[in-house]
Amino acid sequence: MHLAKPVCDAGGRVIAGSGSALTPSVLRALRRLAIQTVVVADGADLAGWERVRPLDEELARLGERLRQVDDGSARAQLHGALERRLARRAGR
Repeated sequence: MHLAKPVCDAGGRVIAGSGSALTPSVLRALRRLAIQTVVVADGADLAGWERVRPLDEELARLGERLRQVDDGSARAQLHGALERRLARRAGR
């Protein structure tokens, strides 16, 4: 299941965004905050940019966007940073 709406803490910080899968780590965070109900959606209810895709799909899409990147350029550094960020997110 995936969230239809973001879940925020009392300070307004996003705990889990729209489209986030209800993984064990997300459920633990919700329990710590004593959140008992959330709105879930099927994939058809979410816009494309709200969906959390598998790591291999995200990396393929990133590669398509930054296909012609020269080594050492700012775009190459951005590409590397985005790859690392996606890998960390997938590891959670």
